[in-house]
Amino acid sequence: MDPMQAKEESINKRSLLDVLENHAQLQSMILDLMQSVQNASSEDLMVANFKLKDAIDALGHSQREDVSPPLNLVIQGLEDFARRFSFDVSADGTVYLAPSHSSFIEIIEEAQRLSQQLKGINAVSSETLKLWQKDERFLRVPEVEDSLLSFSPLVLKTGNKDRSEQESFLSKRNMTLLSLPELAVLHVAYSVIKGEDLFQGYVLRAQESALCLSVDGLAESDPGDWTRDEDILAAAKNAAAKY
Repeated sequence: MDPMQAKEESINKRSLLDVLENHAQLQSMILDLMQSVQNASSEDLMVANFKLKDAIDALGHSQREDVSPPLNLVIQGLEDFARRFSFDVSADGTVYLAPSHSSFIEIIEEAQRLSQQLKGINAVSSETLKLWQKDERFLRVPEVEDSLLSFSPLVLKTGNKDRSEQESFLSKRNMTLLSLPELAVLHVAYSVIKGEDLFQGYVLRAQESALCLSVDGLAESDPGDWTRDEDILAAAKNAAAKY
């Protein structure tokens, strides 16, 4: 085998993880970029990603040979994810996501893969993901093709209330609780695209159970229906929304 062929095979055998580990500075730049666009629209995010691609292409031949192809694939995957599920954050902070023809678990698994490739961390805890992959609620595809999930910033006003009080508070405002799968996909999408915790450190009640961000990723929590705490909020959506 000639030296050039050996070199080419060696490069091809390198995994994405190897590439990212050997270019920690560039990986840090990506994380900084994701954090810097926390208030940006999905369109702004796409522009930022393309600018990052241009920066990678300008690094030079040797780095471009090893880094650009895998990083470009990850960036392209992130762009496709945001576009395919119509991810957006409105001016008032409401988060939107359209599941399209995908099941909840398919969206979550894709976000998990992107989070691990881009940041080296889980979007959902490993144990929680295993449970959800066998849960019929997460295997379901929303019946309405143009369904739109939304997460309202009104949740910040639902602390220090038990579950029934939170439900009553939302009902008076023509809102209701998100289901557990709905809340989960909104969180993982926000996490991988914006690079932040949608819950801002709070525990969020859904129609069933509750969710919080643990050290290993998103996980279920059980604060109890009668618990009142300023850190336990209600995940609100417009009651008129069709899913």
